Amino acid sequence: MKKFLLLLLTLCMVFGAVSCAKEPSASFEQPVVIKGVKISLDDEAKDILPAMGALIDYDETPTCNYEGMDKTYVYNGVQLETYTMKNIEYVRKILLLDDSSETPEGLRVGASEETVTEFYGEPTEKFDGGYRYDDKKDSNRLEIGLRDGKVTYVLYCKIEGNKKN
Repeated sequence: MKKFLLLLLTLCMVFGAVSCAKEPSASFEQPVVIKGVKISLDDEAKDILPAMGALIDYDETPTCNYEGMDKTYVYNGVQLETYTMKNIEYVRKILLLDDSSETPEGLRVGASEETVTEFYGEPTEKFDGGYRYDDKKDSNRLEIGLRDGKVTYVLYCKIEGNKKN
């Protein structure tokens, strides 16, 4: 009888822990607010870029996927990458580089690894240097860089390509 009760108690603990485990959050689909501007993947860049402040660095390369140029804009604490389709520039990547901006859930560069899993649950993929959370429904990815148990960057991007829906 003791063995049965011990087995039953163990199963309850295991199933209880599994039922409490968070699925990777899809909240990264929400816009990120940077310098008071809401930014989501595939947003038109024309009103976003001027609101980011002083441009620190800029680079462009011919696109491999569409006509036009792929462009990288670096501002204080953030990097935005864009692509052009039908002469309209769209946001392809949002990279948070310091603690001046945060995710909609409140995650900032410098936060602990425990905070990441508290906000987002177990990652879709762990890699050497961070976690990836994929929302396959929208082909969006949230990648969080980690070093010595601290967040070093937060990246929002597409899982596959940069096709505007």
